[in-house]
Amino acid sequence: PPDQGDADQPALPGLTGVLAAAAIRAPSGGNVQPWRIDVTPEALTINVAPECTSAMDVGHRGSAVALGAALFNARIAAAAHDVLGPVTVTEHTGGVPLQATLRLGDHSDADLAELYRPMLARESNRHHGTPGPLDPATAEALRAIATRHGATLRLLTTDTELAGAAGILAAADRVRYLTPRLHAEMISELRWPGDPDFDEGIDVRSLEMDAGDLAVLDILRRPEVMAHLADWQAGSALGEDTHDRVRASCALAVVTVAGDALRDYAAGGEAVEAVWIAAQTHGLGVQPVSPVFLYARSDDELRDLSPQFAGELAGLASDFARLAGTGPDDAIALILRLAATGPASVRSRRRLDRVRALSR
Repeated sequence: PPDQGDADQPALPGLTGVLAAAAIRAPSGGNVQPWRIDVTPEALTINVAPECTSAMDVGHRGSAVALGAALFNARIAAAAHDVLGPVTVTEHTGGVPLQATLRLGDHSDADLAELYRPMLARESNRHHGTPGPLDPATAEALRAIATRHGATLRLLTTDTELAGAAGILAAADRVRYLTPRLHAEMISELRWPGDPDFDEGIDVRSLEMDAGDLAVLDILRRPEVMAHLADWQAGSALGEDTHDRVRASCALAVVTVAGDALRDYAAGGEAVEAVWIAAQTHGLGVQPVSPVFLYARSDDELRDLSPQFAGELAGLASDFARLAGTGPDDAIALILRLAATGPASVRSRRRLDRVRALSR
């Protein structure tokens, strides 16, 4: 059966209900769905929800990426139903960090409309995959799509690049485990069989782990275990899962934008969603990768993230920027792991109570 929130089962009636159902299918860090969506008969408005933020969502930048992806989904649905209209994006209005409004119009867009079904089928795929080269034609198509949406796509594809990225991302994962606040937030995102709320967060079945790895993860949930590892300056194995996944990839896709205002990150979110949909259409499994340092833009922000490991994070961020070829004016919207794999075992679900109908 279709997931709740699928655009074939809109949360609200009417065309704006269809648009809202498409919007909430967008990806977000930890599947926290950091938005509030208001619909009227004439428009759909997506607001970043500050109460849904986390430590890694520095300055609501990750939330802005999620908003951009949600807006792109809504535009796809509008194009498919011939009601595409103008978009306005506003920062810091009425206590809301970022707001985007799509008004219903009478336009279509064939390129957007043809993405409607692929957009609904988009999923996070955490199977490890089979290592192998990325098809050059696929790589070129993905780069062109990012460019079309005002972003730049950098692809790490060589064995040397993937090995380097695997080491950096594994080390960043270790920091996430060993920093109490980051660890607590990460664990709070996981949903285990029997948990009451599966409409947000990450179903552990979607991690595509075997029983042994899930048993280890169950141990790693315990904060006292992480505290001991931090005291012993240990825990190098904490990043092994990320390391192995990256090494099993065809490529890492780094989506960047020029500028670091929230509207820039939202534009990056549109590009991320477009690249993600296209990569899956080309037969690739796609998994988002969010290292701890992803949305930090200064040493002070790194210290706020992890006082104990701020220096290490600064080094890792610098190493990754050098590897990916990004400069100080580039902002990374998201990193996507591309792999040759079968479909995901479980699709993430969505909360319907983040959408409300207004009379005007």
